[in-house]
Amino acid sequence: MTRPSDPGTDHSRTVPLDVETIRGTYEAVLWDASTAPVPDVTGLLLGHVQLLVPELDQELPRMRGEWRDCAVHVLTRTRALLADDIGRTDTWALATQCRALLTLLCQHSRPADATTAAIVTVVA
Repeated sequence: MTRPSDPGTDHSRTVPLDVETIRGTYEAVLWDASTAPVPDVTGLLLGHVQLLVPELDQELPRMRGEWRDCAVHVLTRTRALLADDIGRTDTWALATQCRALLTLLCQHSRPADATTAAIVTVVA
C-alpha cells in the first residue's frame, strides 16, 4: 500500500517533519504484541505530538467539511490528553493521537494527483 505524500516537503516549516520516524514510534506502540514497555517511547510520542499539534492548527483554516470537523475533534482530544498528567498507561492513547494528527496532516496537505495515485495503487 502506498502511503500519502509526506507534509515534510513543505519548505515553509522551520523544521521539516520526519514522518517515517513519527510513524515508526507510534507503530512500535500500537502494533507491538508484547506487553514490555519500550524505553522512552512516551517521551518520543509526546515530542511528536507537541510538534504535530501546531502543524495541524496551521492547516485547519484550509480544511473544509468533515476533514475540518475531524481535525477539530482530534485537536480537542489531543489537547485534553496533554493537559492531563501523562503516565505510562497513557502511552497507547498518545500513540493513537499521534497517528491521527499525522494522518490528517498527510491526507490534507498532499496534492490532488498524489491522492489519485495512492487510490489507484491501493485498488490495483
